[in-house]
Amino acid sequence: IYREGKGTAWEGGQRVPCIVKYPKEITKGTLIDEPLMGIDWLPTLSSITNSKMSSNKIDGKNIWPLLTSETTKSPHQELYFYYKTNELHAVRSGDWKLYFPRSYRTLNGKSGGTNGIPVKYEQNTVYKNELYNLKSDPKETKNVILDFPEIVNKLEKMGENARYDLGDNLSGVIGTGNREVGLSNN
Repeated sequence: IYREGKGTAWEGGQRVPCIVKYPKEITKGTLIDEPLMGIDWLPTLSSITNSKMSSNKIDGKNIWPLLTSETTKSPHQELYFYYKTNELHAVRSGDWKLYFPRSYRTLNGKSGGTNGIPVKYEQNTVYKNELYNLKSDPKETKNVILDFPEIVNKLEKMGENARYDLGDNLSGVIGTGNREVGLSNN
């Protein structure tokens, strides 16, 4: 249903199912359609187990209130889609997602392979910013960038702030907020 697949910032590469079972706390049949990230599990499990978190900056958010239906909203106000070696491909806020110029791998509609032999990926290039409303167009088929200049400006500023914080090899910006990779002593 969604555009493209894994290894891309398109929704087909982002929407991944997750099944959680905890009968004492999570109501059977709960369905969450809010954006969450793998990095959310560390602060969530830390909260559930009353474990102390590192004093270093943690990018993930505690999603326990969403899992237990205390809230219906994702703790993420904005999402940033980085790929390859520090390339900012897109930003998302609410139902809006803005893609920046970039190249990405694609099967261009071909099957993923036969008898365990994969099909070679091709490269597609996006030359200009593209804007999609994920609520009305989850398949990302209609670029509405000309219809919503105020949304584009907001998302472009978010992207600019992310570049100055984390860097972006596509635009040549070296981030000021980059951190060392954390390692456990245990």
